[in-house]
Amino acid sequence: MRQKIYYTADEIVEDLHTTGSQWMTEDGIEYKGVYHEYITGEVYTQSTWKPTASKKLITFIKPENNKNSIYKSLNKIQTKYNVIQPYRVSITSEFIKQGYVTRYFIKKNNESLIMEIDETQYKDWQQKKIDPVIYTAIQLTWTITGNLKDTRKGSVFIPSVATKNKKQITIAEKQIKTLSSYLTNLNEFFVDVDLVVPKDINNSAI
Repeated sequence: MRQKIYYTADEIVEDLHTTGSQWMTEDGIEYKGVYHEYITGEVYTQSTWKPTASKKLITFIKPENNKNSIYKSLNKIQTKYNVIQPYRVSITSEFIKQGYVTRYFIKKNNESLIMEIDETQYKDWQQKKIDPVIYTAIQLTWTITGNLKDTRKGSVFIPSVATKNKKQITIAEKQIKTLSSYLTNLNEFFVDVDLVVPKDINNSAI
């Protein structure tokens, strides 16, 4: 899985080609053909990103007489990973002011369980301190202020909080397909910034 959901055109170099001895797939097979690169250092097959076809490429390792040499090279990785801790978002005045909060979720690839995590753990996953083979993690922008119903102002459509969050979930489900079954309350953490708190009538002057 790619490290980010979105990449701008400036972050991608497409339509590259290798004749071999440059890249190989993660199972140790030398790759020849078209590929593309990202500013993050990621390299994938296909001239541009294709979710169902692109495969991750890594630096080519020349086979040696020892049939286990590639396996050993590929497995010079961290074997002790961080333990995942569940996290609950706390809505601060800063989040309310900006109108949204960034949320992070992780799923074990062979299980249905989805867990919310914090930004630190998400970065740990990106840096492979949490096993990226076993787990898939995503981030999304969760709207917490705005309209509770879709509205129109003239010809302009103004999406509600729920509509915005549903769109974010749909995008994120390209990586975690069952996220919508976890995030069922699309208005979760909603804050009505237009709410006026009345004065305490018990303290009113007589």
